Amino acid sequence: MQISMGNTATMTAADLLKDQLDDAGHQLTKVMEGMPDKGLDHKITPDSMSPRDQIAHLCEAYEACKVNGAGGKYEWGTYKAPTEKSELMSEFDKQRGAAVNQTLSNATPEAIKLASDYILGHDYYHVGQLCLARLAVEPDWNFYTIYRE
Repeated sequence: MQISMGNTATMTAADLLKDQLDDAGHQLTKVMEGMPDKGLDHKITPDSMSPRDQIAHLCEAYEACKVNGAGGKYEWGTYKAPTEKSELMSEFDKQRGAAVNQTLSNATPEAIKLASDYILGHDYYHVGQLCLARLAVEPDWNFYTIYRE
C-alpha cells in the first residue's frame, strides 16, 4: 500500500510504520533516560503499573508480536522480564529491536498490523503513562525532551 504525500511524494505503509516505530522508540528511550530510581516503582494509582512494570509489559508485548508474527499463538502472562533496572532496560532494547526487525524484514500487511497493535500502539500508550510517573517524582523534569528536535 502506498500513501500519497501530495503531488510528488509517496510513502509505503512499511515506510510510515518504520518512521513511527523509530519515533516511539525514541520517546520511550528519552522518558526512561535518567529516570530516578524512586520513579521506577512509582504508581500513579494503587492499581496502576509502575514504570518498571510497564517496561516489563512492553517486553512481553514485543515477545507476543514476534511469536504471533512467526505463526504462533502467544500466551499472555508467560513472559518474565528481569527486574533489575539495567538488565530490564537491556532486555527491553533486545526485545523491541528483535520485534521491529522481524516486522520490517518481512513487512507484509499482517506483519504491519501486528506491529501496529503490539509495538506501536503499546509504545505510544505507555509513553504518556511513563511521563506522568516521572513527573510525579521529578516535577522539574522537562517532558519536551522526549521529542526529536
